[in-house]
Amino acid sequence: MEVSELTDLQKNTLLSQYRFLRALELGFGVVSIIRAKEILNTKNMNFIFLCIMTSGVLARAVGMIMDGAPSRLSYFFWGYELIGIAVILLDTHKLYGSGRHAAV
Repeated sequence: MEVSELTDLQKNTLLSQYRFLRALELGFGVVSIIRAKEILNTKNMNFIFLCIMTSGVLARAVGMIMDGAPSRLSYFFWGYELIGIAVILLDTHKLYGSGRHAAV
């Protein structure tokens, strides 16, 4: 898609949506930092956090399939996010065990 080929309305809509999604991503990051202890120690918070992270990784994968290969930097972030999910899941797997450690 060539942005220069978009009408003013289409450009404004695209940029508005982009900025909105960036703000959501920033908000998610801030909440993740503030609530890190709960995310790592509470089953519900951990599950929600991992679902959100996984949906972002899956969205990147769908984009790669539908839109083609992105830049190397995009692959770096995708890999970094995958590793992050794996590390957090490995660190918090105890929350999903027998249930006696799981705080709801």
